[in-house]
Amino acid sequence: MKAMLISLLLSSLALAQTAPFDFTQQDITADLTGAQPAIEVNLTAVANRSIDRFDFLIPPGTMEGFWVNGTQVQPAPHPQYPTHLWRVTFPTMAKGQSAEFRMAYKGPLSCQIPNSPLAQCVSSPEGTMLYPLTYEMPWYFQNFYADADANLWTVTVRVPQGHSAIAGQGAATVTELPGGAQRWTYAAHVPTESQFIASGVFQAVQASSGDRTVKAYFTPGTVSEDRQQSSADLALALWSVYAPMYGELPIAESHLIAAPQSMPAGGMGMLGNVLLADYIFFTHTYLIDQGIAHEMAHSWWGNLSSGVFDEMGFMSEAFAEYSGWRALGALRGPAERARGMRMNAVWYMYRTPAGQDVAPLSADVAQKPGFIYVTYHKAPVVLRMLEEETGPAIFAPALRALIARGYGQTSMAALAEEVSKLGGPDLTPLIDRWLRHTGFARVKIAPRRDADGVKWQAQCEGVCPVSLPVRVRLPSGEVVSSKVNAAATRSESLVSGEQSLESIELDPEWTAVREVSCSQPSDVTLDGTIDGRDLLEVALRVGGALPTERRIDGAYDPLYDVNGDRRIDAADAATVLAAVQ
Repeated sequence: MKAMLISLLLSSLALAQTAPFDFTQQDITADLTGAQPAIEVNLTAVANRSIDRFDFLIPPGTMEGFWVNGTQVQPAPHPQYPTHLWRVTFPTMAKGQSAEFRMAYKGPLSCQIPNSPLAQCVSSPEGTMLYPLTYEMPWYFQNFYADADANLWTVTVRVPQGHSAIAGQGAATVTELPGGAQRWTYAAHVPTESQFIASGVFQAVQASSGDRTVKAYFTPGTVSEDRQQSSADLALALWSVYAPMYGELPIAESHLIAAPQSMPAGGMGMLGNVLLADYIFFTHTYLIDQGIAHEMAHSWWGNLSSGVFDEMGFMSEAFAEYSGWRALGALRGPAERARGMRMNAVWYMYRTPAGQDVAPLSADVAQKPGFIYVTYHKAPVVLRMLEEETGPAIFAPALRALIARGYGQTSMAALAEEVSKLGGPDLTPLIDRWLRHTGFARVKIAPRRDADGVKWQAQCEGVCPVSLPVRVRLPSGEVVSSKVNAAATRSESLVSGEQSLESIELDPEWTAVREVSCSQPSDVTLDGTIDGRDLLEVALRVGGALPTERRIDGAYDPLYDVNGDRRIDAADAATVLAAVQ
């Protein structure tokens, strides 16, 4: 993530001046047929002011040459950051002048991250993986002076016989070469900041529907053929959901790649490309669906659009997580989406270490220990709350309009503006309350029955006030929906005028980061009576527990944890049974 990269070393350098160049095109050629990779990167850039120097991150491998507008020059260590940057100088260029920079280097590439089992790349005769640029592995040019600077790309990869190469956006043009080698060429259809190369011997499957094709690549013998095909099928199905949701991708072919388990992240998503660490497919299979859904969403959140500088990580990761469960819910029903929202809310509420909570939109959130908890887990549920507040008829087109703003142009203020344009509510107070502050809502319900029906006294602690949906099921099968508002001051409202009820559910789809409890803990149906329905609801959830590992769904809902021991078990059912009236 750019914000994190700059913060490590270059923040003062990057923000001290306007970016001297605007990157417009990078053309990468990688020859992987030899004992060591040979890489050449050609950059076209336009000077934003009169300039006579160019700073760039030191590439991996051994530099074989650097050229400026066709003239070879010798890079020198940067005067302030000599271990990380090189500088080349040249006759002064005028503002608006186009410049051509070219660097060529060879391996060996230093891939291993010190004191870690993870690696920044893979470089061997069996295969090569060059991940999207990281500070430690700058294998192409990055405009670190700019908040956001997407450019067009071509990627040409020469591979030995039997190898495949994946990169770029969409399908490759494959050319046969002497000796069985091949040249795979990819072009970028829209500007982005990130690029990757994956090459090697793969077992490939594909799924197609209409004009869309997903090709999935796995290391032979590591993943069953059924799982390979089901993963490709899911990626295609998700693409078919995302396209009408957010707009069609400018490609007809998407790729799913099982990357080595040494990949620095469990997953990465670029426009039309999803990389998941291979262990997900055979030891962490619970991550397959949510991983594919999340990383594919990055095609829209992080590639076709991205955030302003201070909200880059948020607009990419929070929206991808929100979108992933939205798409899975569209495929499998609202219960699947509710499961994902609950899992995320519960992990944030109960697993954020003490003292590590941080506001998701704070300027330095990416450097805080609680970044993962608030960005990947709290924030997506807050977005779900904003959807509930706005209504899908307005929120959905507002998201499409937000994506249309493009690279480096999205923000939560922009989302509020798009909602307002469509006649929706002012989201600014909710955004401030939930994303510029820490915490969540603790809602306590005190239900009672009288001649009028079921009444609730609702009170909120923490992030308040909060409005939550209520769903009342009647014996006739009718479902009556309403909302309850909980504030710091207790207030009473009539929830249902019916005396005979099947159930009352408060926020059953987990549209907020909230903890719901009852003044009588055994009254989990919140209807003012402890009876067999309460016992049944707890019994159905026995086995649920607060997970100890991120992204595992423990089926934990604190409302049914009657004893408050972070598990729903026979002891909870026994407590309810003893209280049955």
